[in-house]
This record gives sequence, C-alpha cells and structure tokens, in this order.
Amino acid sequence: MTLVDCAHDDDLASELVVYLTRQNYVAKLSDNSIITMQNKNTKTILEAFLKDTKRDNYTILESDVDVFVISKPMPIDKMGFFSCEFCSKVFSDMEKLDAHKVVHGQGMPPVN
Repeated sequence: MTLVDCAHDDDLASELVVYLTRQNYVAKLSDNSIITMQNKNTKTILEAFLKDTKRDNYTILESDVDVFVISKPMPIDKMGFFSCEFCSKVFSDMEKLDAHKVVHGQGMPPVN
C-alpha cells in the first residue's frame, strides 16, 4: 500500500482520485487529503498526473518508503524565515542569521 499526501490541498486530492479512477487504478481518499493506492510505480503515475493537469509548479517528494507528498514549493522567506546565502541554513529571525554569518567571515559577532 502506498500513501500520497496532498499537503492539505483537498481540491488536488479529489482531482487526483478522479484521475486515478479514470486510469483504472484503485485509490481511496481519506482524511487530511491523504490518498491510499495499491501500485508499485506510484511516482511515475503521480508525474503523469501533474503533467496531464499542467501542474508544473508542483513537486513530488518521497518522504518514506511508499509515502509520497505532492506540494507546491514555497520560498523560505514567504514563511517568515531567513536563509544564509553562504550555506542555506535557515533562521527564525534576522539577528540570528546575522550572528551566524560570522562563521563565514561576514558580519560582526553579536554584542552581549
């Protein structure tokens, strides 16, 4: 059994179940936009779904054996986080990022 998590996108999940059913796959929608499938080539099927429905801005992540997540990538800054331009480490506020940049020889060490 394979699980496909549509990242709380109920419309996407419903459309995927309809698509799978039309393609003669067995798929069941459960709570939280999670679909249960009984297929070995799930990633290929999901890629075809995204292509056929022109969802070029979505990605498929394999989070575990037989667990896939379909979602739109969201930039870190849109979620209120800050990313180091040198190593991509993520921080919850700009002050922590500025203090971190010292390890890269940038910025000033924090003053206590």
